[in-house]
Amino acid sequence: QVQFNTIQDGDEPNYMAIDLAAKLFLRKILNKHKFTPYVTAGLGYTSIESFQASNQVDVANMEGVTVNAGLGAYYWFNRSWGLNFNYISKLGKTDSEKNGHLVSSFGVFYRFDTAPK
Repeated sequence: QVQFNTIQDGDEPNYMAIDLAAKLFLRKILNKHKFTPYVTAGLGYTSIESFQASNQVDVANMEGVTVNAGLGAYYWFNRSWGLNFNYISKLGKTDSEKNGHLVSSFGVFYRFDTAPK
C-alpha cells in the first residue's frame, strides 16, 4: 500500500529509497543480549514510479525527502549469526500533497568482529 492505495496486481511500480538513520539500542535498558530491540529515526529520499491502484485510480510518480521513524530488533543465535526485523514509517511531502508508506524488512546476517573481548 502507498498513500492508502493498494497497488493493483501486475502493476508494481519501481521503488528506490536512500536513507540515513540512527538507532538507539535498548539492550542495556532491558538487560537483554540475545534479543536486542531498538528504535530508529532519520531522513531519506524516496522515489516511487506511477501505478494503478486496485480501485482503478491512477497514482502519479512520487519522489522527495522523507522523515523516517521505526523500530526493530536483532535476535542473536550466537556471537556471529542473527536475524533482524525492521519496521519503518516514511513520511514525506511532494509538490502538491503529503505522502507516506510503511516499509518492513527481515534479514539474516553475519557479524565478522566476533573475537572474544
